[in-house]
Amino acid sequence: MRKVHVSMLTVVICTLVAAPAFAQQPSKVGLTLGYPQSVGLVIPVTDNVTLRPEMAFSRSSTEFEGPFVIDDSRTATTFGAGISALFYVSSWNDLRAYVSPRFLYSRASSDDDAKGTAYSVTGSFGAQYSLSDRFAVFGEVGLGWSRSESDSFSSVTTIRATNRTTAWSTRSALGAAIYF
Repeated sequence: MRKVHVSMLTVVICTLVAAPAFAQQPSKVGLTLGYPQSVGLVIPVTDNVTLRPEMAFSRSSTEFEGPFVIDDSRTATTFGAGISALFYVSSWNDLRAYVSPRFLYSRASSDDDAKGTAYSVTGSFGAQYSLSDRFAVFGEVGLGWSRSESDSFSSVTTIRATNRTTAWSTRSALGAAIYF
């Protein structure tokens, strides 16, 4: 499944890079495609500051089977929205270095009434390389803090449970920006 997504992303990027320019001067606003899964915009504020709002969506299904387990299935949906501010600190021709604070909020729910929310704050160092006027790639590494809370309910025992987690972690991301 992951190979299909990478292949589709490669085709889209190659098509957009190879397409002729429709205007003499492309604008600086663009679309970002990142890994881990996110899609967002690149919105310049000044020459040295750019906002990068993003969103992510996932849906998964799990089936439980076995001799000591009641056959069952669950479907979970997660939606996340976040924003990064890129502060460019240096540049060398088509390569620009930046530092970036990032805030992300996500919400998950499943068909068995389990719900969860998560907040994360990350500080990253990154670099962006412009391959053309309409296409750039970026990578970043950083350190983050997150807080999550999940709530589940068992209809068999009528017990509601809440789980809270706080974590520190490293973060890395890769992506591409396509400018319009």
